[in-house]
Amino acid sequence: MNSVYMNEQTELNNERRLSRREERKQKKQQELSISHMEADAMVNDFIDNKLSIEENRVYLNHIANCKECYENLEMIYMITHTLAYLDEEETEGFSVDLQKLLQDEIQKRSARVAAYEFHGKANKYVFGFTVFLIALMLLDFLGIIPITRLI
Repeated sequence: MNSVYMNEQTELNNERRLSRREERKQKKQQELSISHMEADAMVNDFIDNKLSIEENRVYLNHIANCKECYENLEMIYMITHTLAYLDEEETEGFSVDLQKLLQDEIQKRSARVAAYEFHGKANKYVFGFTVFLIALMLLDFLGIIPITRLI
């Protein structure tokens, strides 16, 4: 009977853990979600590379999941870059693959966002490890844990 109770408790704890994990996942998705109007307002800043890392993260997440907003970005990107190429004096041989340029730009920005996230996490670990070492040194200095005498 005790083992049945333990199994039920273990299952209940696993369900709670999964539920908390799902809640965190949904909260993160909500933080990354924006409306179509907000995405439309960010298009020109995205094209001009004026969005912050966080804004890039949110915008890239939105266009990855919203075909309508991606197509809007693609259209405005092509118009903007076509006009820029037409403004140049030499327009002969104008055969730039703007869709590929846009895909490359999206990949570059996604990589920048991923690198920023990685460094942010790495900095947290470095900070935590530094605090741990300082605490050990303080405990050694106070004589509570004699680390230097062990060496």
